[in-house]
Amino acid sequence: MTVHSLLAPFDALVLQHQEQFAPPLEQLRTTIGATLQQLQAQEQSSVAAQIQALSDVQAGKPVPEASQLATDARVLMGSVELDQFIAEVQLFPGERVTF
Repeated sequence: MTVHSLLAPFDALVLQHQEQFAPPLEQLRTTIGATLQQLQAQEQSSVAAQIQALSDVQAGKPVPEASQLATDARVLMGSVELDQFIAEVQLFPGERVTF
């Protein structure tokens, strides 16, 4: 017996599994790719809306409602209020902060 004759059934099984699972895997890849593209488009749309809203706020234009920015924590990054809050929380490291 040769190594090739010993591995032939294994190679055949591997090929059978590749043929069996290739279509579902390709469909899954396609679905994931489409979903990622949708998420990226939604993210770009959201970022563009936030940029426009920030521009409006900076220009002094009135904001019609409690802006989308109010729900996006990234707006707080680098703000004086956030720095003060963090400093206050750090004064009490052993205590739980509840709101």
